[in-house]
Amino acid sequence: MLNIVIILIKLVLSENITYDFINSSRGGQLLMIQDYTFARINKTCYVWTCSRKSSQCKARVKMNSSNVIVYCDLSHNHPPPKYFKTKEGMYIKM
Repeated sequence: MLNIVIILIKLVLSENITYDFINSSRGGQLLMIQDYTFARINKTCYVWTCSRKSSQCKARVKMNSSNVIVYCDLSHNHPPPKYFKTKEGMYIKM
C-alpha cells in the first residue's frame, strides 16, 4: 500500500515540472529537470534515466509520445552537473 501512495504522489508532482531538452557534448539529446540531466535509454523508448551513471543514481523520468511526463522519480544521490546557459539559450557543461 505504501508503494502505491508514493507513486501517486510522484505522478501528481510531475504535472507541474518544467523541463528543457538540451544537446549533449556528444551530439545527443538530454532532458534537463531542476538542473539535473537525464539520458534516454534508447531512441524508441520514452524512459529517461539520470545521466550520471557512475553514481548509480536511481532517478528516472517517463514521458508519453507527446513528451508529457507521466512518471518521475527525482531522488538523486549526488549534486547536479554544472551548466552555463548562453544568451542564445545553449547549455555548456562546465
